[in-house]
Amino acid sequence: MKEIAKAWEHEIDLLHERLAGLFRRAEPRQRSLVCLKGLLGTVERKNGWQLAERIGEAAPDGVQHLLERAQWDPDAARNVLTGVPCGWITGDEVYGGDRPLRLWLESRTQPFLLAVKKSEPLWW
Repeated sequence: MKEIAKAWEHEIDLLHERLAGLFRRAEPRQRSLVCLKGLLGTVERKNGWQLAERIGEAAPDGVQHLLERAQWDPDAARNVLTGVPCGWITGDEVYGGDRPLRLWLESRTQPFLLAVKKSEPLWW
């Protein structure tokens, strides 16, 4: 089991190496790695407070700064991540309410779990 965990950590580090150049400053670059590990780890709820606690910070200010104000290029990050294979996709009701996205995922036979609003029809 420890070998599997080490292999996963190595893959996360390799992925972060590909993303690291997108951050102009060292602090957000480093925080992005620990946040990535937190998102992929055992943190029960993936929010600013939980991630901050996971990475040893007393408040979510640094995590919020990374997501809201740090200078990095989300489009370039998306392009880097395009080549990363995934076993399944998840998303909140914003994505779940996007019927063309759901149909596209179904057409690719891509496993996914998207939240939908309770008023969203499930069958057409």
